[in-house]
Amino acid sequence: IAPEVIEVPEPDVAPTFYFSSIDSIGYVKKDPTIPSGAIFKVKDDKEMISSGDMVYVSPTDGRSFTPGDRYTVYRTFEKLKDPSGKKGIGTQYYLTGIVRITHVEPEYAIGHISRSYRTIEIGDQLTPYHPRSSEIELTDGIASLEGRIIASEEHASLMGDNMIAFIDKGTGSGVKPGQMYHIYYQD
Repeated sequence: IAPEVIEVPEPDVAPTFYFSSIDSIGYVKKDPTIPSGAIFKVKDDKEMISSGDMVYVSPTDGRSFTPGDRYTVYRTFEKLKDPSGKKGIGTQYYLTGIVRITHVEPEYAIGHISRSYRTIEIGDQLTPYHPRSSEIELTDGIASLEGRIIASEEHASLMGDNMIAFIDKGTGSGVKPGQMYHIYYQD
């Protein structure tokens, strides 16, 4: 007697894209983020702040820091407008790095730049760090959705492969991480 063979179906596994630098990608937000503080000085008065540097941070009114807490360092640009240039879309948050608070004084805190994505500057602001998953499940986009590119993250006049771009659609239009869309130019 031959043993009975039972076929077990393969589980449905959605395709994923691993994007290791997801934490360095900024965003556009309509309502402003209230910063937790801002960098006001760097040890040794360096001109370029990067990973490993010690920085001095002043808290925003009513905010306080705790040693060990991590913050995303960012700066903002002028409000982005829709492709027609008439309506404001929101403020672009340009992420420059991560700082870990190491020591707290009554008027300021000292932090260590644990990661720099771009050059960090005096005046860059802080918001609590929330890591994002590098694993993005890929799905089809909404077939009837049409939108426009507002700007590239770096405000480049030409865009190509592996560049980040902001579009004039968001969660209110059903856009979710991992959706795929075609880009075309109509003359």
